[in-house]
Amino acid sequence: MTNEERTAMREHIVWLTTELESARKKLKQRDELLGEMLNPDQLGHAVTQEIRGRIYAMLYLQEENK
Repeated sequence: MTNEERTAMREHIVWLTTELESARKKLKQRDELLGEMLNPDQLGHAVTQEIRGRIYAMLYLQEENK
């Protein structure tokens, strides 16, 4: 493997790591918002039962896929 190839691979790895971290942060923010929507002391009273059910299902499926 040449230096040019190593450099290209290193740059690609850095880019992938940055994208992964960005996706992780967005998912964390999403999960925090969904948690707030389920919590009656925060946004939960404003959320309908149908939406709460969909949130529970989404979070449950997410846990199953880990």
